[in-house]
Amino acid sequence: MQKHNSTRETYLTHPYKDIFGQGLMVTATSPIYQGDKHLGNIGIDFKLEALNRFVKQLGGEHSLLLTLDGEVLSHYTTKTTSVISLEQLVRNPVVRTQLLKLLKNARNSQVTIDGYVLTHCKLQNVTWGIVNVTTVNALAKNILIRHLPVICGVLIGFTGLLWVSIRTIDKIFKKLNKARITAEQTNQKLQQALNELEVLALTDKLTGAWNRRHFEQVISAEINRASRYNQPLSLLILDIDYFKSINDRYGHQIGDAVLIQLTHILKQNIRNSDVLTRWGGEEFVILTPFTSVKEATDLAERLRLKITRSRFNMVKNITISLGVAQFQTAENVSNFLKRADAALYQAKHSGRNMVAVAPSTLDTWIQGVEKNM
Repeated sequence: MQKHNSTRETYLTHPYKDIFGQGLMVTATSPIYQGDKHLGNIGIDFKLEALNRFVKQLGGEHSLLLTLDGEVLSHYTTKTTSVISLEQLVRNPVVRTQLLKLLKNARNSQVTIDGYVLTHCKLQNVTWGIVNVTTVNALAKNILIRHLPVICGVLIGFTGLLWVSIRTIDKIFKKLNKARITAEQTNQKLQQALNELEVLALTDKLTGAWNRRHFEQVISAEINRASRYNQPLSLLILDIDYFKSINDRYGHQIGDAVLIQLTHILKQNIRNSDVLTRWGGEEFVILTPFTSVKEATDLAERLRLKITRSRFNMVKNITISLGVAQFQTAENVSNFLKRADAALYQAKHSGRNMVAVAPSTLDTWIQGVEKNM
């Protein structure tokens, strides 16, 4: 016996049925020594069911008394007529697997897994363990019930503090919102002013037509588009006939009024997509996207007739001459303008108050003009 129980500890036997077969028994044995001499053993038998009250006090329905192999020895709802399997009380396989690991590998431990809190305590001198299997929700509920008065007090104090904080924060946000609205309004006014300045920088001060700066920006983009997509693009250059004599006879103020009225009539008779530009003095340019030379010539003729039939203050009637050209592939801006300007030159020298169309090749046109000269 000394060889097999050298530590002289008390042991509990594995559960066994009593002589009547009505329940499980456990025997607690302890060796008796005189010095180093083993005299014998003393033991006591007790029913395993008696442990149910002890287990209930530990943790109620959530506590179990288990062997290291996972056999349930005691549970407060279980009549211990036989050892039952852990699967009957712990249905979750993940929790059950972790519980068996704790029984074999740990002495005292606590882990949380798959919504459960597992608490394990290994008993001394016996291969048994006390475990508590509680859901996180149940544990939280239990803590809440026990400490509800304290929690309520904290919440009431926190609510009061929060209410004061919210009022303070609300005042701050109102001030910030007011500042934001003011900043946005100021920004809108500034943006509007910038837009107006940009328009002023790109328009003719006298007539309100676009100026050369804007025209140069637009024609570059339109030529790129026309070249890439093989779409027509035409140009009209027009000039008031004998405008110098109007200025000489009626004065520059009347001449300016004629330019303003002319611009107004032209704007009313072209499309929004057409770009009317004051080129200089009494000369204007109209860029017409998506327009063939025939369509541009028809437009030029309509404008000529409209101006001829309009009445201008003091001077009564005026006439205009127009040159028309269609953009040619691989042509640059300079040649495009030269062809339209050469057509205007022909209209002027052919009697004025008429429309002339530039041929497709600049060289051919220049040669024809030189012969007429």
